[in-house]
This record gives sequence, C-alpha cells and structure tokens, in this order.
Amino acid sequence: MASKRRNMAERDSLASASKELEERLCKKDDEMHEKEDELFLQLEKAIRLEEDCEKDNWQSSTTTKYLVDLDKGMYSPPIRIRPIGLCFSSSSSSLNTKLQFGPKRPGVC
Repeated sequence: MASKRRNMAERDSLASASKELEERLCKKDDEMHEKEDELFLQLEKAIRLEEDCEKDNWQSSTTTKYLVDLDKGMYSPPIRIRPIGLCFSSSSSSLNTKLQFGPKRPGVC
C-alpha cells in the first residue's frame, strides 16, 4: 500500500513537472517567434538603409563629377528661355512674343 502511494505521488510530481516544462516551452516558443519577427524587421531596415546609402553615394559622386566638369568648362549651365509677354511691334501691327534669357527683368515688355 505504501509503495502504491509513493508511486502515485511520484506520478503526480512527474505530471506536474511535465506540465510546468510544457508551459515554459510554450513561453520560450512565443519569445523566439517575437525575436524572429524583430530580427526580420531590423534586417529589412538595414537593407533599406544600405540601399539609401548607395543611392546617396551615387547621386553625390554624379553631382561632384558634374561640378568638376563644369569647373573645367566641359559643360555650360543650362539657359532657360521663357516668354516674358506679348508686345506689339512699333514698326508693324503684328503681334510678337519677346523671349528673355536668364532671370526675369522688370520693366521689359
């Protein structure tokens, strides 16, 4: 009879320990999935930042090359031509459009 009680107590103890271990395993599994998600987000962010750095470096080197070539006289700065208004020519009654180079000049028809 005593050995039966001992066996039952041992069985209950093992069942309790098994349940405890199962709960701990579930908690650790949940923590692991959270860490995996966090790691994935950090990896995505690192890749995006690396791509941004590469893009910025390319733009910077392209701009620097253009400015160096501009200083060497290889390029001339772009000139924007835009109409400044419609005027009647004094020599004829035809309607002409005057063009202005560079910044707008006040007082020009």
